Amino acid sequence: MRRIFGIATVLFLGLAGAGAGAADETKEQAAALKAAAQTPLGEALSTAEFLAEVRRPFQQYAWGRFAGTINWAGPSAKKKLKVRVAVKFEPTAAMSQIVLNETNDYRIRQAYTETGLGKVTLTLPDNEQGVKLSDLGIRTEDLTFAFIYWDFIRELDRESVSHQACRVMDLRHPDTGEFARVWFSVDALFPLQVWWYRPGEGEPWRKLEMKGFKKHEHGLWFVKTLQLRSDDWKTQIRFDDAELFLFDEKMVPPDLFRAPGEAAAPAVEPTAPQTPPQPTFEVKPAPAAQELTVPQRTEPDAKPDGK
Repeated sequence: MRRIFGIATVLFLGLAGAGAGAADETKEQAAALKAAAQTPLGEALSTAEFLAEVRRPFQQYAWGRFAGTINWAGPSAKKKLKVRVAVKFEPTAAMSQIVLNETNDYRIRQAYTETGLGKVTLTLPDNEQGVKLSDLGIRTEDLTFAFIYWDFIRELDRESVSHQACRVMDLRHPDTGEFARVWFSVDALFPLQVWWYRPGEGEPWRKLEMKGFKKHEHGLWFVKTLQLRSDDWKTQIRFDDAELFLFDEKMVPPDLFRAPGEAAAPAVEPTAPQTPPQPTFEVKPAPAAQELTVPQRTEPDAKPDGK
C-alpha cells in the first residue's frame, strides 16, 4: 500500500508502507501476509474507518520544496505564472507557503487533533499585487483540502479514475450546504477527483483532478500535475522540480520559507574534516664516522735499583 497525505496546498507527501514478517513464520502465514499486502487497505475498511484514515494527519517529520508553473485559460485571456511551494510536516501540525511569481506570499498553518483537522491559520499577503490565487479559481479553503472534513452524506458505487479503483463519497459543507463528490483511491486513500455542487443544482460547477503521482526519493510521493476547471476557465498546476526529505535524512534548511524575491541560499557542499597541522621537527643527519686515535696508557719508567 502507498499512502499519500494532503498538504494545505496543491502538494502532497506520502510514505510507501512496507511490512516484514518474522523469520519463523509458516508457509501458510507467509502466503496469507503476501495476499494481504497485495489487497489495498481501503478495500476492507468500513466507510467510517476509511474516512478516518483519509483524514489522519501525516505521522512523520518531513519537509519539501517545489517549483513549477500555473497555466490559466479563460474566455478571452491566458496567464502563465511561476509558483514555488515549501512545506514542513510534523505529527501535530503542517506549515506551508505558496509564492506566485515571486510577488504574492500565502502561508498556511494546519494544527491537527486526535479527530483530524483542528485550527487553520491562513496568512495573506499584506498587499496582493498582480495575479492572485482567487484570479486562478483557487479558493482559500482549497488550500487546506477542507472538503475531506465535511459532513458525510453517503457512499456511492465504486468507480475508476485513471484506471485506479476508487470509493465515491458525497460530503456536505456544514454551513453553506455545498457538497463535494469525491473519488478516493482505494490504494492510496487519497482524493483523485473532486466535483463541487452548489445547493440545489444537479451539475457540478467546479472539478479537480490529480494527474501524475510521482515517486521521489526516500519513499515519498507527490502529485506532479493538478487540473481545476469550471464552465469557462481552466487552471493547470505542474511541478517540474521537487525535493522531499525526512528530518532524519536531511534537516530543514534555514531558508525553507523564504520571502518573495529572496534568493535561495547557495548549496553548501560537505567537506571532509581537516586534519590539524602536526609540528615538524628538523632531523639533522648523523656526522660521518671519523677514525679516532686513542692514546695508549704506558707504565711509568722503573727507577734504578738502590737509587
